[in-house]
Amino acid sequence: MSKLDKTEIKGRLISIDENKMILDYGGQNQTILKDEIYNLKVRKFSILKSAGVGVVSYGALVIIALASFSL
Repeated sequence: MSKLDKTEIKGRLISIDENKMILDYGGQNQTILKDEIYNLKVRKFSILKSAGVGVVSYGALVIIALASFSL
């Protein structure tokens, strides 16, 4: 999120209402007023992307292990 003074703030959304939003970052809550927000980006969580990283890493280890045994 960017504020009007161009400072960047990251965090996990705790609560939101018509006038403010509260973010948690590093164990501290930050309250941002609606009037202070310049830009807001939302990232979606994808279980497929998260699972894909683990599967690809595991597959690469198996291939490396098989290649080392064939030498």
